[in-house]
Amino acid sequence: MERRERKGDARIMENHRMSRPTLSVVIAARNEAHQIAECVRSVSFADEVIVLDSSSTDATEAVAREAGAKVHVTDWPGYGRQQQRGIGLATSDWVMSLDADERVSEELAREVRAAIENPVADGYRLPGIRASAANSSTTADGARTTPCGWCGASAPASPTTSCMRT
Repeated sequence: MERRERKGDARIMENHRMSRPTLSVVIAARNEAHQIAECVRSVSFADEVIVLDSSSTDATEAVAREAGAKVHVTDWPGYGRQQQRGIGLATSDWVMSLDADERVSEELAREVRAAIENPVADGYRLPGIRASAANSSTTADGARTTPCGWCGASAPASPTTSCMRT
C-alpha cells in the first residue's frame, strides 16, 4: 500500500477536521470471470476499485463492472507496467494492488483503514492473501502454486500484496 503525493498533500479541512484518507484498489486481471466479482466485493470498503482487464476473452469485464469496479481494458505490457497504469488511474490518497485471486478479509480491511488513517510509513507490504487452496495445487516438494490467469501455467503463490501511499 502506498500513499499518493497530492498538491499540498491535500487532505482538505472539513468542519475543522482533516478528511479521512482515501483508498483505491487496483486489480490486474485476464480471463478471471470466475473469481473477479468475489475479489472486487472483498474490497468494497475502498473508495475506488479499478480493474485493469488485459483483453480477456471471457466475461471478466462485464462481471467486474457489475460488481462495482471501474474497468479499463488494456493490452498486457508486463506486470510492473500494468500496475503503474493502475496507479496512474487511481484518484485516492493510497493505492492497494491485488491480483484477481486475492481477497481482503473484514479484519484486514479494518487494519488497512487504521494504517492509512494513522500512517507510520509511506508504504506497506501485506502477507499473501490468496483466496483459498481451492484454486491452487501443491507440488511434490510441498510448494503451493496457483494457475496464471494470463497463460494458465502454474506459478508460485504470491508471497505479498502491496499497498502504498502515492
